[in-house]
Amino acid sequence: MPLVSFKKMMEDAEKGGYAVGYFESWNLESLQAVWEAAEETRSPVILGFTGRQLPDPRRAVPEELELFTAMGLTFCKLASVPTVFIFNESPYLNSIKKAIDLGFNVVMFSDEKCSYEE
Repeated sequence: MPLVSFKKMMEDAEKGGYAVGYFESWNLESLQAVWEAAEETRSPVILGFTGRQLPDPRRAVPEELELFTAMGLTFCKLASVPTVFIFNESPYLNSIKKAIDLGFNVVMFSDEKCSYEE
């Protein structure tokens, strides 16, 4: 099933009287567990990764966003339930742009250092 927009997923959930879960994935195994649970329960799901840890420049071993994107988009394409693919809570604007370019259909900017006005 192709990706659906976040707006459509939330509208459908509201109309149907159900919630949609997002369970942050950190690797292949956690992503697969979320996907399998969504399939087993026939539940729409938000799949995605942390935008805070993956691109953190202080990491000892960097992990390429392209690899995580490929895994996530593959699971979304294989899903028989509606999916949204999120790059969640990132303070790194360059990584947010990259996530959009790679195919995430939702990104969330989050930086507690920024003021409301910023």
